[in-house]
Amino acid sequence: MTTSARDPKTGPCPYCWNETRLTEAACVVCAESLHVLDRFRLTGLAHAPDGAVQRWHAEDLMTGALVTVTATDGLGTHRPETEFEAAARLLEHLSAECPSLPRVLTATRERRTTALGARFVLVTERLAPATLWRRIEHDGARPTADDALVLLRGLASGLAVLHGRLPPVVHGDLAPSAVGFRSDTTWEPVLLGLETGAGLAAMAPPITPAAVAYASPERLAALPLTPEGDRVSLAAVLYFAVTGTPPTALRGPGQGVDRTRLIEGLPDWLRSHVDRLLDGDSVLGVGLPGPSGGTAERSTGRAAAPLVIARPDGSELAMSLPTPLTRRLLRSLGNETRFLDSEQQALFEPREDGWYLVPNTSAPNETLLNGETVWTGTRLKAGDVVAVGRAAKGVAKLPLRVVSAV
Repeated sequence: MTTSARDPKTGPCPYCWNETRLTEAACVVCAESLHVLDRFRLTGLAHAPDGAVQRWHAEDLMTGALVTVTATDGLGTHRPETEFEAAARLLEHLSAECPSLPRVLTATRERRTTALGARFVLVTERLAPATLWRRIEHDGARPTADDALVLLRGLASGLAVLHGRLPPVVHGDLAPSAVGFRSDTTWEPVLLGLETGAGLAAMAPPITPAAVAYASPERLAALPLTPEGDRVSLAAVLYFAVTGTPPTALRGPGQGVDRTRLIEGLPDWLRSHVDRLLDGDSVLGVGLPGPSGGTAERSTGRAAAPLVIARPDGSELAMSLPTPLTRRLLRSLGNETRFLDSEQQALFEPREDGWYLVPNTSAPNETLLNGETVWTGTRLKAGDVVAVGRAAKGVAKLPLRVVSAV
């Protein structure tokens, strides 16, 4: 509800700053959110209203966790709302596969009848307030060599998950302002922008959910909406992080990125990695710079070689990233999983000394290694047999044999 600013009985809503009656706790939009979102206590507006979508800071009253609540206006007829729901569902699915994407706590359509009708609500983890752009441009921070490679691997793993879908999901606007962090003290990145849903209406390949979501002074214009364009943007983000120079300085003829200028502006220890990135090669296992100018391996969350699994039909499945053993993956292997209690049964996780099978502790008795229940992360070796499912529930266990787990 918005009333005249000259009315002495009105004042700003504490959540969105729109004017409301001083006798009311919030404006009509925020009041509806307070009514619908019983589990969450809104603590402030996260950003100014954007069309049919608004975002608040909130507290989860069940767990005490600080979260971000993004909700539509509930009218259900505006295109931004349908785009937002499609993008939120996509983010919910992808975030379970990649730690470099924001964790989704819930994505649901509220169906109770209110003044605003049904509305779609997305609840995500609360991230640190400063994006990469703010850290570098406003706070004057600079990543160390180790931090820069953490950035490179984290963002590259996020793009690998997006680009690995069929059709590939193209971020389309990877810029320093679209890189967030879970903590103010680390450089582990979180890829922002997928939850905004901008440009997702057509749902035709390539999907570009963040094409204009993070428009800002450092945004690179006229890049192709392709996986290759995303990789160029990632290289420009790294250039900005280590040099402090906005990526716009890299524009060449036609507003594209001058690759030579980009590579020459990087430190020697980073040039080869960015070269590989721009050529489409994997940079997920790159080493850290050692004291003698070489590379020193440390625990990066990835093993040096892929994990190779033999399916029951004799075909092989190679994994180079942490891979959740989900119902969807099991179904693709021909296993019936409708009786399983949890979506993610286990995780194939690369560590410094090899690959590990990490069980889902919320779904006990569902993950077996060589016929025995796995309760803690266990290192895999060639010849191991992984099985998922419970015979007591009528689920046939599907054996997966480890071919190589170096």
